[in-house]
Amino acid sequence: MNRSFTLIEMIFTIIILALLAAIALPKFLNIKDNALINSMVFNIKSSALQTAEAARVEHDLNNKSWYANCEKRDQKKQFCLKDVMEVNGRYWKFYDGMPWNNYDIEKYQFSYGGHLIAEIGIKKEKNEKKSYVYYFVICNWLPTKKLIKKCKEMYNGGQKTYKIYYY
Repeated sequence: MNRSFTLIEMIFTIIILALLAAIALPKFLNIKDNALINSMVFNIKSSALQTAEAARVEHDLNNKSWYANCEKRDQKKQFCLKDVMEVNGRYWKFYDGMPWNNYDIEKYQFSYGGHLIAEIGIKKEKNEKKSYVYYFVICNWLPTKKLIKKCKEMYNGGQKTYKIYYY
């Protein structure tokens, strides 16, 4: 008696394996998207927290105040964003000493495809005495709708500026 599989049994086995693969593949892709968004938001948030802590050290221990222009500051009395944070990467750009109408600001911006995706910086409102580190992520400019949706789920709706006062 010959003990081999029939063609029908082989086809059913292949169909079952194909169905299992079809079910597992979307789950795997969701895990990948979640990991991408989660790591992006976590890295930006942790960078902002570390920047605030470094600014606190400069302020409290070194008795320096923040100044919104690295080139024009008095290095013995003042620090700038580049003193407490350095961001390198293809899509990151540093903006030094930008006085606006009602605040001074230094920031790093992450842009992709010509759109602003995230920003970390130090800002001081003209009417406030305290400076603060801030960060935000703009989910709407991510490359796919799936990433935008995941980002909004993980980042409280997609765009909110968080402030961290360091003194």
